[in-house]
Amino acid sequence: MGRFAVIRRIHNKQGGERAACNAYRHEVRGKQHAICRALGVALLLGGALTSPVQARVDLSESDFLDDLPLVLSASRLSQPLNEAPVAVSVIDQDMIRASGFRDIPDLLRLVPGFSVAYSRDNTWAVGYHGMADAFSRRFQVLVDGRSIYNAGYGAVNWGELPLSVDDIERIEVVRGPNAASYGANAFMAVVNIVSKDPSQTPGAFASVQYGEQGMAGVTLRHGGSQGDLRYRMTLSAQARDRFETHFREGSLVEALNEETRTNFLNGRADYRISATDEFSAQFGVTVGDWRAGSLRHPEEPPRQDVSAQYVQFKYRRAHSADDEWMVQAYFSRNALDAPHVTPLVPPLVPAPTPYLLDAGGDAVQTRANIELQVNRRLAPDWRMVWGAELRRETVRSQRYFDTRDTLDGVLARAYANLEWRARPGLLLQGKSSKAA
Repeated sequence: MGRFAVIRRIHNKQGGERAACNAYRHEVRGKQHAICRALGVALLLGGALTSPVQARVDLSESDFLDDLPLVLSASRLSQPLNEAPVAVSVIDQDMIRASGFRDIPDLLRLVPGFSVAYSRDNTWAVGYHGMADAFSRRFQVLVDGRSIYNAGYGAVNWGELPLSVDDIERIEVVRGPNAASYGANAFMAVVNIVSKDPSQTPGAFASVQYGEQGMAGVTLRHGGSQGDLRYRMTLSAQARDRFETHFREGSLVEALNEETRTNFLNGRADYRISATDEFSAQFGVTVGDWRAGSLRHPEEPPRQDVSAQYVQFKYRRAHSADDEWMVQAYFSRNALDAPHVTPLVPPLVPAPTPYLLDAGGDAVQTRANIELQVNRRLAPDWRMVWGAELRRETVRSQRYFDTRDTLDGVLARAYANLEWRARPGLLLQGKSSKAA
C-alpha cells in the first residue's frame, strides 16, 4: 500500500510536470506568434519609411543620365540614354574635373571596356575590348562631328588635337558597332567629343598645370558675346616627358627621348541668324616638336615636327527638336616631317665613305568633307533621320607609299535611321547605309 502510494505520487508528479510543460509550450508559442506579428508590422512600416532612402542608395548611371539628350547617339536621334539601341557612356564635365586627367585619351579610361596606354613617340594605344594598338584604328573618333583619323595609315593622332580638356562639354561613347550611322571606322565603337558652346565660356580663364613625367602646361581662354554673336578663343602650350631618359634592359642600357612640346590655338564663333537658323565656324592650329627614337635604333628619326590645321562650318535650321536639318563642311590638313640620315652600320660593302640611309619620313594628309543631315517626325510615333556625306582625301608620303605622287580617294555615303514607338515601353529602331 505504501509502495503503491509512492508510485501514484510519482505518476501524479510526472503528470503535473507534463501539464506544466504543455502550458509553457503554449505560452511560448503565443509569444512567438505575437513577436512575428509585431516584426511583420515593423517591416511593413519600416519599408514604407525607408524606401526613399533605399532609392537614393541604389542609384545607377541611368539615374543621372536618363534626361540627357544624346545628339550624336547610335541612332543620330535625340533620345534618353535608356532608349539608345546600344550601350552608351557619357563623360561629363564633372567627371572630367574629378579625374584630373589632362590628356584626352586618358579620359577614355573612365569608359567600361576601354584600355588606354602610352606607347612611345607621343603615340597612344587606345582600344576597346582588348583590341588596342598604337593606331587606335578600330573605332570612329569625332570632334563636334568632324572625323579625326589619319587617312594615310588609319590612325588617330591624339597628340595633334587642337583641343583643351577644359573646353570639352562631354564625351559620348557608343560601346558597340555603328558603321551604318558613322561609316566603316565605327565597327567597334564611336567616340564623339562635344566641345563647349561659347555661351558656356564667358570671360577670361587661365589654367596652369605641373606634375610628374615632365608634365607642364598653361591654357588661356577668352569668351564673350556681342548681340547674337558668341565666340571663344583658346591658346595652350603643353609639355610632356613620360619615360625615363635612360633605363637598363637586361645587360643593355636603353635611352629613349620622349620629350614633347605641343602648342595649339583654336576658336569658335556661333551666330544666331534668326529664331530658327544658326551658323557656326571653328578653326584650330597645332604645332608640335616631338623627340623620338632611341640609341638602340639609330635608324629611327630622333625628332618629329608635326602640324595640324582645320576649319569647320555648320549651318543649322531647327523648327523644333524633331524637325531640323544641318549642313556641315570642313577641311583638315595634317603634316609630319621627320628628317633623318644615318650611316649603314655595318656598311653593306667596304667603301671609303659609308653609305647613308635616308631613314626620315614625311607625310601630308588632307581631308575635305561635306555632310547633310535631316531630322523629321513623320507621325506622332514615327521619327526618322537621314543624311548623305561626300569626302575627298589625299595622302603624300615617300616613306610609306614609295612614291612622291599624291594619292587621293573619294567616298560617298548615305544613311537613314527610323524609329517607331509601337506602344509605351516598346521602341523599335532600324538603320541602313550605303557607301561607294
